[in-house]
Amino acid sequence: MKREKHPAMFLVWLFLLGFLLLFVGFIFLALAILSLNGQAGFGGIIIVGPIPIIVGYGEDAPWLVLLAIVLTVVCLVTFTIFWKRK
Repeated sequence: MKREKHPAMFLVWLFLLGFLLLFVGFIFLALAILSLNGQAGFGGIIIVGPIPIIVGYGEDAPWLVLLAIVLTVVCLVTFTIFWKRK
């Protein structure tokens, strides 16, 4: 008998993948802080409604903010593609 895949299982796996990536990111951050003697930079984007708030600190902040912007655009495009597929 062929086993049918439930459409919600994809979302569950996507959710679990997000948590796994978050966990791996925290591990990388901890290793970077330990290897740099506590001197690490950061960059990120917080999206509140349609308004992005871009933050960054440290020597490498411009590159980290640029990476955060690229990843945010990729996430928004992916979200739009999945939204339109419905």
